[in-house]
Formats: sequence, structure tokens, C-alpha cells
Amino acid sequence: MARLFKEKQQLAMRCKESAAAKAEVFADAAFGSAVRPGLRNTQVLFSHRTLTVTCGAAALLLALSLVLISSLSSGSVDAADAKLGAFIGCVNLTKPEWIRRTADYTNFRQFTPQTIQGCRSHCADQGYPLALVSMDWRCRCTLSLPDYYYMWPDYVPNREECIPMPSKPNVETAAAYYVHANANTSGCRLSYPEFYSSSRSQWSIDYKSANIEFRNNTRGGSLYIRQLNTASGARLRSRDGDHMYGMWQVRSLPTARTSSVTAFRIRSNNIYPRSSAGSFSEIDIKVLNQAPAEVPSSLRFSASTNSRLSYQEVLAPATYQRLMGWSGNRTVTNTSTTLSINWQPTFVSWALDGRVVRTIRNGDMTSLGTFQSPTIAARVFFSIGTEGRGRFDAAGGPAVSNFNNFRRIICDLPEPRTLAELGPPWLTAVLYPAPVASSTGSA
Repeated sequence: MARLFKEKQQLAMRCKESAAAKAEVFADAAFGSAVRPGLRNTQVLFSHRTLTVTCGAAALLLALSLVLISSLSSGSVDAADAKLGAFIGCVNLTKPEWIRRTADYTNFRQFTPQTIQGCRSHCADQGYPLALVSMDWRCRCTLSLPDYYYMWPDYVPNREECIPMPSKPNVETAAAYYVHANANTSGCRLSYPEFYSSSRSQWSIDYKSANIEFRNNTRGGSLYIRQLNTASGARLRSRDGDHMYGMWQVRSLPTARTSSVTAFRIRSNNIYPRSSAGSFSEIDIKVLNQAPAEVPSSLRFSASTNSRLSYQEVLAPATYQRLMGWSGNRTVTNTSTTLSINWQPTFVSWALDGRVVRTIRNGDMTSLGTFQSPTIAARVFFSIGTEGRGRFDAAGGPAVSNFNNFRRIICDLPEPRTLAELGPPWLTAVLYPAPVASSTGSA
């Protein structure tokens, strides 16, 4: 199947050079069977033989083959077959800047059609939540979520074929999968909440609306939250409902002002203080410039399950600089940094600039007891303020933290029921081949 798609592009290039050119069409039987579940007696078989045909005939043959494959990929499937994870769309690999945020683009592992299912475990074993499979059976792993303008084609998800448009034959594409433990029971999707001034209605302003500003100064907009004094800060949350499991990622530049705390969190309710919140779950990243941090610009990762704080750790700048390989003068408050939370049923991980800094799994013993991943659906919050007995120095003017490039994977779709929901035709034809009928003839 993959060779058919590749051949389609190569043929188009050759035929541009000469209308009378001939093309050799190779259709390997390893890719050559496809079946729609429910029609188990139907197979499409392609010969090993090499066919020499004119450009027009070859183009027609390939087009018919691709249409047939696509039509066979629309049937129902067993949801337990989400072999690579949750299919979230197709990405453009030609300009892989977004991949390089977390890994060298050339750092891939070569698989074959018969072994490509191993891409999922290959990425998961390295702590990467995204597995990218290209048509040459290369597996790339990343922790960086693609911006919407890197989706394909025309910068929006195409869940159909993951092949370049005829007008852009040199573009390399890949099928993107979120390594989700519940991929067999729920589908996932990429989502891009915005911080444009016109997007204010997408957010619930819970505290000090005057201290919250949405700007149109970058793609997707920017969020600025201000603190004016000890009693003044800001807090807002998304308005599109609570979600169970997924990944949240945002670019941030928090303030370094003494006694100011900037938070990026996933939380199940909006009731404060904690003692009045009842049963809730929470996962957060906080930038601390006061106790319990001994050093300004420290990070605190924490998680609460059913109102119980089950994990908390403060990382001083020297600690995360060492983990990230940063120079001694770089901190999260003087350099924009991408913060990520990956929430799964069996673990939670926290990452900076696409590198996992901490992963806590169910059953791990922490200073607060046995860890259990949160189990209540939640939504994202952004806030700035002073905690505990900290005293904000207002003499220096407002403290400002900003966020932009917010993107997330949320798993709120029904369980996959069709091959199209599990990947492009060239990949699902390999992952879900037609069963071989037994030939038991009678004497």
C-alpha cells in the first residue's frame, strides 16, 4: 500500500517531464491485501509482477487502487485493535521545527510493515507520548505537540490518507499517534485554545478580570496575567468542559517577583481553599518565588487525587538546570519555556521544553504516601498570586506572567469504530490485514 502512494507521487513527477514516459508500478503482496471487516470473503490482491505501462494507464491504475483501498477502510473494527495508540491526525514533516523542540529530526528508528506496530512501545519506553509513522516506515518520537499550522494538508488535520496533495508532491507526511493507555476505549484529538482578544469568551475569569489581558501579538494570541499587590492576582480557566486524561502544553514566561507564584494546572473544580474544595483532583506546575521554595524561580510539581496531595516536589534552578543541560544563568523566569503535563491512568509526567523531568507512576512511594494518578475529569487553569504568608513588594509595579502557544490532546471522542479512526489506509492495511482463508479441500 505504501508503495502505491509513493509511486503515485513519483509517477506524477516523471509524467511532468515527458507525456510519453513509462512508469514501473510495483505492488508488493505484503501490502496488497485489504479487507473491510464484515466482508471477510473479500480480498484485493496485487501481483508481484512488474507492469510497464504508459503514464496515463499507470495513473489510472494507481488512482483506482487508492480509491478501492480507501473504500475498504471505512468498515467497522474491533476497538481493541488501536495498535499504535490514539490516531490524532496527519502532520507535515517537511519543516520539522516543532519536532526539533524535543528530539533531533534525524533520530528515527527504521521499521518494516511487519514490525511497525513496535513504534508505540519504542516511543513509550523513552517517555515520549507521540509516535509519528511516515510512509517509509520510519518511527519518530516526540513530546512536542504540533502547532495547527503543521497539520496536513492545508494546516488542518486530515484523517483520511496522510499523503501529500498532488500540488505538493515533495512534502513528507506522517500519521501521528498519542500513546494513550485507553486508546481502545476512547478517541483523542488535538485542540488549540486561543488567547486572542476575540477569544476571551472561551475562558471563565474567576478572579480579577482587570488583571487579565488577551493580546493578538502572536499566532494563537498571548495571555498576560498581572499581580498588583499581595491581595491582588488573577485566575482563569477554560470553558469547554472537563476532560479525562490527555496532554496539556504551553509556552510560558512567568514573573520572578518575590512572593509571586505563577501556576499552570489541571484541576477538577474551582473551589478554594483546598480545605473547602471537597473531592477534587489536581496536577500542576508552579513557579515559586517564595516558601516552600528556598530559591527564587524554583519549580514545584504536584498532584492530588481525591483531595489527597499524593506527590509534591520543589526543584531549585540548579536542579532543573542540571536535568535540562541548561547554563547556570538560565531559569524558567528569564527564558521562555514550554511546560507540559501528560496525564495517563497509570502515571503523570512533567516536562520542560520537550524533556521529561519527572514521571510518577501508580504505586510509587513518595514522601506523601503511595501515588495514584488522578481519577476525576478536569480542565486547565492559569493563575498568579501570593500563597501562604508571602508578602508581595508592590513598589516595583505590577508583576506580569505570560503564556502563549497553548495546545493539548484531550481524549473525549468515542471509541474508534472504523479503520479511518485508526489511521490512514496505507497504514491500517498493514496493521489490520485480511485474514488468510484456510484451504481444506475434500478428497
